[in-house]
Amino acid sequence: MMSAPTAAIPSLVLYTILLLISLVKSYSFGCWRSSSTSLHRPDCCPRITSGTAFKYNSRRLTRLHGILDEVNSDAFDLSSTSKNKGKNDERFEIFLAELVFSPNDPRMDIAERYDQATDSEFLAWLDSRIQNTRDLEEKVALKDLYDMILDVQQKLRISQLAEERKRAQEAEEEALLTQEQEPNSMLTNADILRKAAQLDGSVSATTLEDEEEEQQRQAKKKKTFLEEQVSPEIKMSYSKLIQELLPPYPSASSLEQIVLEKYDQCDAQLLKILAEMNTAESQAVLDAIAAAQQTRIAAATEKLKTILAAREPMRMEGVIVKMAREGGIDEPLLLLLEANANQAEAAGALGPAQLMRRLRARAMEEKDKLVKSKEIALLRKLLRTENSIQREKILEDAFTPRERFLKARSEKVGREHR
Repeated sequence: MMSAPTAAIPSLVLYTILLLISLVKSYSFGCWRSSSTSLHRPDCCPRITSGTAFKYNSRRLTRLHGILDEVNSDAFDLSSTSKNKGKNDERFEIFLAELVFSPNDPRMDIAERYDQATDSEFLAWLDSRIQNTRDLEEKVALKDLYDMILDVQQKLRISQLAEERKRAQEAEEEALLTQEQEPNSMLTNADILRKAAQLDGSVSATTLEDEEEEQQRQAKKKKTFLEEQVSPEIKMSYSKLIQELLPPYPSASSLEQIVLEKYDQCDAQLLKILAEMNTAESQAVLDAIAAAQQTRIAAATEKLKTILAAREPMRMEGVIVKMAREGGIDEPLLLLLEANANQAEAAGALGPAQLMRRLRARAMEEKDKLVKSKEIALLRKLLRTENSIQREKILEDAFTPRERFLKARSEKVGREHR
């Protein structure tokens, strides 16, 4: 006997529920009967393997991959010798090892094997390795090598552009010279007489109009720094720095922070290139550089006041020595000393001008003492010295062995051994 609730359900609804249950069971076990035929298909119930599932429709059987299939595949193969390794990977590995473990400067090796180092396939492979490596130290080292290759490539391109521009200028000057040196057959009688008079010295070399034209030509040649156009190779050399200064910026950085970090690289050429760009972003960078410059000039002014407060030149130099040991000698202070010296000399105050130049020379000397490389310190000292005789003395003094020091040192060692 059926219960009362079950008997209340219509027979059609009960039949529909039973039919749905049978369909779900048949789908779960992979068995399905086609609606167009009553014959049972033997391949509709495939063998179930570990980690594998199958979905069958009326036309084809589709394999569904499980997590076990992904684990068994090469998707989690973290070794450097993957099965899908390209045919050039081994060659790239050997070349990378030669660059990394070479005793020479990497830039020299890159320049000597330029074609191989700047190959597009090798650079793509190296960039992919940088992105995929999990070792932080390896990532940093490979990134430095990648930047070195790009830097050498850019410098060589800049050198090539400079050579091409120089050859073009020489060809243009040669063409102008050829036009000026016309054959006598092209000259008129008046021109021939004038040239003959110039040889005899009877008339002046040039007329007033010729002198004016020559002055205008010389004025065109002598352009100011702001009037001269920036060459393409110079623009290319600043491309990386401009890219770092312009947006977008890293999430944790701002324009002011980046300008403070890159301030020592911001020179007059960079300001000129940013001004020629004439965009809102470049103007924002110019404003940030100007603000940083004002801050540094104000700090340099306070340092100069501290130096001049000593009143006597010897004490002023003592303040500079102390300031140098504390790391207070920077480029704005040196520029401020030079500007004051030039201003005093222009006003006729030779005494203050000499004092400012003396203080500046002592500041630069103390700053060079903090340089770890003696070669760089010597090179800076030579570049500051204008007199050739003084430069020779500096070189002689730098390369002369210290006999007294060596003798005293040997005597001290001998006493210790006794």
